[in-house]
Amino acid sequence: MRLSPLLALIPLWLSSGCSRSTPTEGSGAASAASTPSAGTSQAEPRENPEVDLSLPDPRPPVTSIVTAEVLSTGLTDWLKDLGDRFRLRDFAGIERALAADFGGHDPFAAPESQARKLPLGALRSTLGEPPRVDRAGLLDSIQRRLGPWRRVSDVHWSVARAEFADPKDGETWGAADVYFHLVGEDARGGRESLDFALRLGVSLSGGLWTINAWRLDEGEVTRQAKALFADVTRPAGVYREGARFGQPGNDSDGWSGLAAGDVDGDGRWDLFLPGPERSYLLLGGEEGFDDQTQSAGLSGEREGTGVLFFDYDNDGDQDLAVAHVGWRSLDDAPHGQPLRLYENDGTGRFRDVTEERGLDLYAPLYGLAAFDADGDGFTDLYACAYGRMEKEPNDSWVEALNGAPDVLLRNVAGERFEDVTHASGIRDRSWTYAAAVADYDRDGDLDIYTANNFGSNRLWRNDGSGHFEDVAGELGVAASGITFGCSWADLNADGRLDLYLTRPSSTTGNRILARLQSRHTDTTFDDLSALATGNRLFLGTEEGGFREADLAGTGKAGWAWTPVCADLDLDGLLDVYCVNGFVTGDLPQDT
Repeated sequence: MRLSPLLALIPLWLSSGCSRSTPTEGSGAASAASTPSAGTSQAEPRENPEVDLSLPDPRPPVTSIVTAEVLSTGLTDWLKDLGDRFRLRDFAGIERALAADFGGHDPFAAPESQARKLPLGALRSTLGEPPRVDRAGLLDSIQRRLGPWRRVSDVHWSVARAEFADPKDGETWGAADVYFHLVGEDARGGRESLDFALRLGVSLSGGLWTINAWRLDEGEVTRQAKALFADVTRPAGVYREGARFGQPGNDSDGWSGLAAGDVDGDGRWDLFLPGPERSYLLLGGEEGFDDQTQSAGLSGEREGTGVLFFDYDNDGDQDLAVAHVGWRSLDDAPHGQPLRLYENDGTGRFRDVTEERGLDLYAPLYGLAAFDADGDGFTDLYACAYGRMEKEPNDSWVEALNGAPDVLLRNVAGERFEDVTHASGIRDRSWTYAAAVADYDRDGDLDIYTANNFGSNRLWRNDGSGHFEDVAGELGVAASGITFGCSWADLNADGRLDLYLTRPSSTTGNRILARLQSRHTDTTFDDLSALATGNRLFLGTEEGGFREADLAGTGKAGWAWTPVCADLDLDGLLDVYCVNGFVTGDLPQDT
């Protein structure tokens, strides 16, 4: 679901190429409809300057979807650079982004409504009608608002929609609906977050973008008197830094996981982090974490993807399973690495028992789940198999079925593992990324939910004997699209398990797909939109089924990966922590 595949697919969805329309008189960058009334930058801002804030779309707009999206992407990249100017508080750089006759709303000085109380002492206010300012007035307001902050920690622009006039000699003008998110630490050490929905009037000339005017459509301010968490990564001894994705040493799509458990029996949490060049076993101590990878016998472990600690032999300590990307060629020769099993001696020292325990699984594995599938008292393994994108890409964006098959490995009395996938009734060639296990139907056995990419998810209901049936469609939780993570948790405290799914929320993807909506009368638009709509929540019902719930603002979490449900604020209710982020190229803004 990177940008380039979406652009590459556009010609497949269109019945014919799009011709460029001829712009009418007055549709260029200097037209009255696109340019605010003339004004000059002054040392002191004028009060409520005359500004046209209607900011209409150009008519006629550019009709080529590819051209429109290339312009939208160029604007997006430029706004990301502008975000860096805000983060660095480079006010001269911000000034250069604004037209000399800029005029518009000043969201930084907008009046605030009475603050609403949120958990953890946070307060949120809605912005009212802001004053109108020229360029000098806006710059002065930005400096007065951000200047006293201790730091600006995060700035993010998203272009939700944009229309442009047909370019002439590389020049054009347009209007864009954007989201502007800015977070920082105020002068007293508190946290302040500004969220603006803006309508921008922009122009492109000589390869440079300029903001001619903007209008605030919606805005909120959220404040907290003090930070809830402190970053102790470095002092705790767990800081590690690797090469940026796309650079030498980090060119793989195999994402690493993390396992936590007490491996040496001292009552403290320990961590295992796989990596492309080496892995880390970090033992928890009184002052932080110690790297004991070599002494623990794990120095040779590398290129792991999904990892977990579990007691496979029922001897009371935590053993380690590490998934890898492996495969077999047509002559059955193994390539890559297999799923590996490391046995703990009880003191935090491990030995590789993969072959000894009969494991010979070479597959592109990205996730693992451990549970007793057949109720015999020994923990079995479920291996989530993805696919080899570089060898054979997904055969469909709607329901891909050319992934590697998932595998259920039965633990035979802690002595060996056997593949019981077919005997268990599991048949799945989806591109599976992760799995979550729970007794969702409260019948005393454990069921499996699998998060799949490019298609529907599965809910494998256990009949109690280790035989499974997919009931995701029947219960309405198939959730077609792209799902990277899943978690069972009782999020509404009604005593029933709910299902939280993490999925990409792509402003770019939604913007591209919206251009296609009017060109299709079939289900193509709905099917493809599911790839970028964000997280989903299904609440368990009294009848044993599920109903989808409003995520109340938590649905759009970027490129969302793994969710963790825990009571982070100790109020007796489960919260959701969601990991997100993705890089598609060499530059930080290529996300």
